[in-house]
Order: sequence, then C-alpha cells, then structure tokens
Amino acid sequence: MYRIISKKNVLIWSAVFTLLLVAFLTLGYDNVCYASKWCYPYYGLLFYLEMDFFWAPIILVFLGIVWFLDNRIFSSWIRVSVPWVTVSLIISVLTPDAGAGFISTPIKFYVILGLYALYILISFFIILIQSIRIYWLKK
Repeated sequence: MYRIISKKNVLIWSAVFTLLLVAFLTLGYDNVCYASKWCYPYYGLLFYLEMDFFWAPIILVFLGIVWFLDNRIFSSWIRVSVPWVTVSLIISVLTPDAGAGFISTPIKFYVILGLYALYILISFFIILIQSIRIYWLKK
C-alpha cells in the first residue's frame, strides 16, 4: 500500500485539502448557516470538518521538510502518518461534542488539538532520527 503513496501524490492531496480549508476559512459558512435553514443542523459538523482539514497544512509543512531529503526518510514518515491521520480522524468523529456537567467544555476540540500536537512531535522526531541515521551515521 505504501508503494503507491509518493511524494507527488501526498503533495497534491494535501494541497487540495489545504485549499478547501482556506476556502472554508475565507468564505465563512457562519453567515450562510444563519441566513439559510439548510445547513443549520449541520453547523457543528461543518466546524469539526473544518478542524479535520487542518491535517492538510500540517502534512504539507512536513512534506516540505521531507521533500528534499532521502526517500527512506519519507517512507518512514509516511508509514506513521497514514495510520496516525486515519485513526485520528476516526477518534475525532467518535469523540463527544461537549462534556457533561455544570461547565461544558468542548472535549472534541481539545482532543483534536492534542492529536495535532502529538502528530507534530512524533513526525519531527521520526524525521530527525531517520536523518541522523542516514546522513550522520553512515555505515
């Protein structure tokens, strides 16, 4: 499966989803949802769909780092990225919207941000360790 995932394919898909995220953020579905009734029930879904699209620019940044490095670094990074993003999207869909109790906190928002932060740290360390192995510890 990982053989069909190339740097070019990842670049194209992350660029497309980054453009969709920019469209969501610049067009602002807030006013549209309050002006019409078709998307009012889906307003929360649109917000979290927008949150899920933040994976694209993060992947795009790390792809920019990995693009000029050895292909072995890219393959190590993509072998972690594909399952991580897939499981994270499933977790973000299954996480409840708000906590119960007197003070309602947006649990889903914090779960998604935590998954982003962990992904950034793990990706950074994978790229760093693989770069050290390949470039400085040549055997």
